[in-house]
Amino acid sequence: MKNIDLDMTQGIKRIIELLSKYNVKIAEDDPLLFLYIDLVTNDIKDICNISVLPQKLEPVIVMRVVGSILEQKKYAAINSSEEMGPVKSQSMGDTSITFGETDFKLKDEVDRLKNYGMNTILSCRRLKW
Repeated sequence: MKNIDLDMTQGIKRIIELLSKYNVKIAEDDPLLFLYIDLVTNDIKDICNISVLPQKLEPVIVMRVVGSILEQKKYAAINSSEEMGPVKSQSMGDTSITFGETDFKLKDEVDRLKNYGMNTILSCRRLKW
């Protein structure tokens, strides 16, 4: 069984490509990228009870890293002064606030990406004795 290469060169390219589809730009040497790769990889290793990940888990890592970075960027945008969050419109008299639907769609997409491939992960799981 082939194992994932340590630096995930192909995986990093896929992550950057997928993030660009969501209009998120990230550099290949961004520390945030490597942080999320390490976090996701370690989570999967803990779930599987293994120390070396098989090659078939690389797409799972890619999708989960994309979801984690999108979630981080979304919360950063909500808390920034440029964008005040998912509010679509608001009124002062009689207080009316309307929330945009795109935020809920993005949240669903982020959740789907962050939880991607659980069946694949479980198929690689080893029991602890």
